[in-house]
Amino acid sequence: MNDIEARIHAVENGLFSKEAASYMPHHALHKRMAEERVPGVSIAVINDGKIEWAKGYGVRAMRQLHAVNTETLFQAASISKPVATLAILRLVEAGKFDLDTDVNEYLTSWKVPPVEGWQPRLTLRQLLSHSAGTTVHGFLGYNHTEAVPTLAQILDGAKPANSDPVRVDTLPGAQYRYSGGGISIVQLVATDVVGKPFAEIAYEWALQPLGMTRSTYAQPLPESLYANVAVGHYYTGEPVEGGWYTMPELAAAGLWTTPSDIARFALALQAAYKGESSPVSQQVARWMLTEVVPAHETYSMGLSIFLRRWADAASFGHGGDNVGYKNNFIAYFEGGDYGAAVMTNGDAGYWLAEEVLNSIAHVYSWKNHLPEENVTPEPSPPDSAYAGTYKLKSGVKLTIIREGERLMLQADAQPPMELRSLSEAKYRLYPLNAAMTFERDNEGQVFGMIFEQNGEKMEGWRAD
Repeated sequence: MNDIEARIHAVENGLFSKEAASYMPHHALHKRMAEERVPGVSIAVINDGKIEWAKGYGVRAMRQLHAVNTETLFQAASISKPVATLAILRLVEAGKFDLDTDVNEYLTSWKVPPVEGWQPRLTLRQLLSHSAGTTVHGFLGYNHTEAVPTLAQILDGAKPANSDPVRVDTLPGAQYRYSGGGISIVQLVATDVVGKPFAEIAYEWALQPLGMTRSTYAQPLPESLYANVAVGHYYTGEPVEGGWYTMPELAAAGLWTTPSDIARFALALQAAYKGESSPVSQQVARWMLTEVVPAHETYSMGLSIFLRRWADAASFGHGGDNVGYKNNFIAYFEGGDYGAAVMTNGDAGYWLAEEVLNSIAHVYSWKNHLPEENVTPEPSPPDSAYAGTYKLKSGVKLTIIREGERLMLQADAQPPMELRSLSEAKYRLYPLNAAMTFERDNEGQVFGMIFEQNGEKMEGWRAD
């Protein structure tokens, strides 16, 4: 076994949750895939400024024998945004439009509407940094039996669109709020100005120059590409009807790609940022990788990319969440030439992708990505003090019940769900992408909890 093979073996057998890094046993990828009912996973790892290895695991569809390989296409979901943004910024660099001009000056097929007589002025810089005050967080997509709306219908929330209208309800430029709706406005700016379908624009200005040969924004997916596509799967492990949903919101969620192509995108930005040879200019890389607005206490927002900074390193990345697909990628642009992309074809793949990235970070000694490990004993069975009823501000009641060695959650009329320990006080709500952290007062009494879902934290108070 050579050095690279040894690192691959260590990654495959070293998965763990970051929050529980100090005590959770490291697990094998195949075991975690089975536990989370995720049929397929694909990984690409960047080391020393190149793709060191890429590998597929599992199958493209449950109960079938077609293996995932490095060429298998996955829906990138929101990773579509930074790739689309690179195309937009290269168009800006070419003088097609400007980052700080009111987009209504470019839009011809639709206009950002006024709000009760007040006409908001939105710029590409605001829209791409999720600070334009636009609504609609994300999109559900359309199954194979549904009519697919035009982008103008999506922006107006008009049938057959299944999402709300994209409107401005927050002061533009004042704060970060994630908005796939805002990115869809950017898509329309590009098509109105350039006069071509966005899939062609993205190919010409991003995919083709970066050598992303297994990537396309074509929606619906052309039948010619069906031969090696990962079918999406629900939390239950059952496949999505028709295999996948069509995503007409191309710039926000419509890219089909592979981890290797995402790695090529990351490598181009890494090299360009440092002024090295790259199909992307240093100006474009600096535009993307410069903070525009704080997004969280630990990260900020560049242009369609999340940024983290430490004293000796800086990274960029983005996750992806479409029905049936969960993905993530991280790459460093200061303090190291490394990174990785992980794509999955299961709704529980969010947690799995995070654990794979943790394993890669540990094996490759990424700076600052992981907390320092402490010698901490195996956590004891869940504390019965957490049992009880909690009420969210929305009025929803969450009842925690201890059943033997498990905690279960009952939410109003919903069937009970299991809470899986991430740390002494933090639990994951299985099988959803949600978590609960219990809070104690100075005397050690549990008085409430924080419920985390879709990037939002909600306080809940004891109601029993």
